[in-house]
Amino acid sequence: MISKKGDTIYLKVAGKWLRAGKFLNLNGEKAFSTHVKIPSKHFYRKGLGYPINAELLHSLKLRKCDIILIPEEGKKQNKVYLAKTKDYLNGQYLHDDFDLQAVIPLRNLEEIHGIDFEKLKEYLRCD
Repeated sequence: MISKKGDTIYLKVAGKWLRAGKFLNLNGEKAFSTHVKIPSKHFYRKGLGYPINAELLHSLKLRKCDIILIPEEGKKQNKVYLAKTKDYLNGQYLHDDFDLQAVIPLRNLEEIHGIDFEKLKEYLRCD
């Protein structure tokens, strides 16, 4: 189940509402940024990437949001990956204990530079 409050999207997973991320404007295009990913907690080694909830992906498609940003907070370096919603929808699907998710390998994503990581992180914290 998905809920939208302002620019923030929430997912109900295992009976709890979790913040999935927020919409933002990226060079004039509608984009969605996931919450900040921490490799040791969120990285799916078998799929070599970060899974995204399938229901959320379909919601992004319906909202004509073609761009997904995936901020990654590393121990030594922070990165922001750019993905296309359609690529995730065509990705590998897996079912964890709670929901259906899609994943694509990070090597298939573009790493984008010039984004102020701390500013993005702060924006994602605000409702």
